[in-house]
Amino acid sequence: RLEVSAALRYDRYSDVGDTTNPKIGVNWTPVHGVTLRGSYGTSFRAPLFSQIYGNSSALFVQPYSDPTQGGAVIQGVALSGGNTNLKPETAETWSVGADLNPFPGANFSITYWNVDYKGQVEAYLADLAVLAKESQLAGTGVILRGQDAAARVAQLLADGTPIARGVLPAQVTLFVDGRTQNLGRSITSGFDFIASYALETESAGTFTLNANATLITKYDVALSGGAEPTSRLNTIFNPLKFKGRAFLNWQKDNVLARVGINHIGGYDNNTLSGGAVQKVDSYNTVDAGITLFVGDRHPANFFEGGYSFRFDIQNLFDVDPPYVNFAPTVNGSGGYDASASNPIGREFSVTVSKNF
Repeated sequence: RLEVSAALRYDRYSDVGDTTNPKIGVNWTPVHGVTLRGSYGTSFRAPLFSQIYGNSSALFVQPYSDPTQGGAVIQGVALSGGNTNLKPETAETWSVGADLNPFPGANFSITYWNVDYKGQVEAYLADLAVLAKESQLAGTGVILRGQDAAARVAQLLADGTPIARGVLPAQVTLFVDGRTQNLGRSITSGFDFIASYALETESAGTFTLNANATLITKYDVALSGGAEPTSRLNTIFNPLKFKGRAFLNWQKDNVLARVGINHIGGYDNNTLSGGAVQKVDSYNTVDAGITLFVGDRHPANFFEGGYSFRFDIQNLFDVDPPYVNFAPTVNGSGGYDASASNPIGREFSVTVSKNF
């Protein structure tokens, strides 16, 4: 069996021009239980209204870690707001994969994908470690120092830009343009894995095992048009190399129980001064839950059943997030990575539902 699908999309925007983007997909099943597939396409994303106009421009006085001063914290002034000069983002994507059904109840899927994303809209208002990227942002005006910084802030104040947070230092030495801008390019590739197996028994119920994982093999980023793409894979606040999740479900009559394992691989914290790198440990948690169904799951009327009582525990063993040598900021974290782990620990939830 061979299936081919194709699409062509044309868009016209009054402010950013027009674009034509094709997509094509192929599925080939040479034998029963094996499907090979591939796809190719391009994409075009016009800036959002909020990215163009955003909130009103304002200045934020906030702390920045400065690698040129051994990681010392200095006060800088950042500008927020939209950008009426934004251009569209574009991307080229392709993938190949296979779906396998080797025996009844078993399904396996593997996909290799590649995304080349250009003209990415970036904003550095909340990035308090942006000075570590200063060389890659050279010539963009995102980071200004010394007299250039002082002159830019003075101009904004003279134009009526208000100070939204913080106290302006007596001498401004650092300015960060935190508005949305078309600065970035990223090239990302990797594998997605999905597996499932269902086993039905006569007396012990049905067991279902589901697992999925993502292995990212490449994440190269250029922060500006003039910068060479460099790898940021598996570093703090960037895509991590490996994430996986596996769940075992058991269902018998009106009882459904489940237990799952979540894994986030270790990575590098490269925000330390002097070029030092901290190896952050992996993060592994276990979730569990049980659901009790009362009455008919699909009742003919409101009074014949359709109730379910669900009890879940996230992070069953109350595992702490791995320690990350990162100072607290106004944006969170501090001793842990909020983008990769949860500091709250064990959580309980109870849900009552009624279907009719």
